[in-house]
Amino acid sequence: MEKCLEHFYKDNIRLIRMMGKRYGLSRESLLDAYSDAIIDFKEQVRKNQFQQKSKCSTYFYSIYNNKCIDILRKKTTYTITHEIPENLKDTSPDIVQMLTFTVERNFLDTLIARLSSGCKEILLDWNDGYSMEEIATRNNLLNAHVARSKRYACLQQLLAIAGRTNLVNDKGYKTH
Repeated sequence: MEKCLEHFYKDNIRLIRMMGKRYGLSRESLLDAYSDAIIDFKEQVRKNQFQQKSKCSTYFYSIYNNKCIDILRKKTTYTITHEIPENLKDTSPDIVQMLTFTVERNFLDTLIARLSSGCKEILLDWNDGYSMEEIATRNNLLNAHVARSKRYACLQQLLAIAGRTNLVNDKGYKTH
């Protein structure tokens, strides 16, 4: 599966340039969206969600396109939220959001604790918003491309741990 996915990754890399022209996103954002789309594509194939009603490349294109649109939405949402006057913002915490965040964070902390120390650092740096170049420097990696590949491998390791722990059912709830 990994060899096939690696070949698929290389065959569709041209989409990065195409999406860059279409959406005007930075190369780093496009590469991040591309690697996230590869991960989602692999998971959907593994879970038999890909029903072969189209070519693999067409199916992957739609996933990657949606990832790029999500990045654009985040930028737009931030801009709109950023322009709301301070006196109109509701700063009171929503108890449901706080509980959800706490449960999700505890679950994620449990999974991350099982990762190798190198993977922990890379994923935590990525979560903290460091660029791939900064992650490479902070973790003594050769360059951003190596950091991106390592992040992909670490996410795969995290998914494998989540699958083995049986802590989550198919709806994403804790089962023990």
